[in-house]
Amino acid sequence: MINEKLNQITDCLYRVSAKAIIVRNDRMLMTLEIPEQNLFGSPGGGVDHGQQPRETILRELQEELNLDIKLEQISEKAIHCSVGDIFADDDQARSFGVPFVYFYYKVDLVDGQIPTKSEHDFRWVDLEELKLLKIASNQAPDKPFLESILEKN
Repeated sequence: MINEKLNQITDCLYRVSAKAIIVRNDRMLMTLEIPEQNLFGSPGGGVDHGQQPRETILRELQEELNLDIKLEQISEKAIHCSVGDIFADDDQARSFGVPFVYFYYKVDLVDGQIPTKSEHDFRWVDLEELKLLKIASNQAPDKPFLESILEKN
């Protein structure tokens, strides 16, 4: 049962976002977050009111990459969590007016689910490419975490 006081909250201090970590053949899937600045990030997005983070992953992967996955393909628990501050040069974060909390989940794709084209730009990157990739500033603090995933493979 939801505490009724939660329904009275009209503003929040943080925007909660669920992000997918998808690795295949020593490459990580990254999506173009801010096209005007060629900035990338992990696929995913904001958790809607009443939605669980893993449900957000399902919705966002369908919207961004046209991927139909099952809840069982997403790790039950977040594998990483961080807070993305608002940076003065980040129009996207500034437009929300709040910092982000990111929950990262591992997503396992099966062979028929590997995206090859989408309405959204994306890129499969290896560790060296990830190190050179420009990351959206509100996710930039998570770059060492993302690199560590590929270093383990």
